[in-house]
Amino acid sequence: MSLLTLLGRRVFFGSLILILFLKEFFVSSIKLMVSIYFRAHKLQSEIVDLPLSPCSSARAIAIAHFITLTPGTLSIQILANQTIRVHALHPEDVEGLKKLVYGRLEPLFTKANL
Repeated sequence: MSLLTLLGRRVFFGSLILILFLKEFFVSSIKLMVSIYFRAHKLQSEIVDLPLSPCSSARAIAIAHFITLTPGTLSIQILANQTIRVHALHPEDVEGLKKLVYGRLEPLFTKANL
């Protein structure tokens, strides 16, 4: 694969990662705002472990940062076995977080060769 093709591939998939981040940031911000201002339910939180498929430490760090920058979630620790420990403000959204990480983030980072 030529350098130009590899660079173009990284730019394309990097752009998709940025678009996905902006979408998740906007939706999570609205959800967090509603939770804070309209306390329809008592705020609860949960600690979740998200084991990643075998990957580089750079990819695990990038995914952890993506999770942390999304309002309502915070990456606490990356364990030695490539598991990200996450604090989620909305326990009912844990399945959505898993879908995001396993269904969208990991494949995009793999395609971007990160």
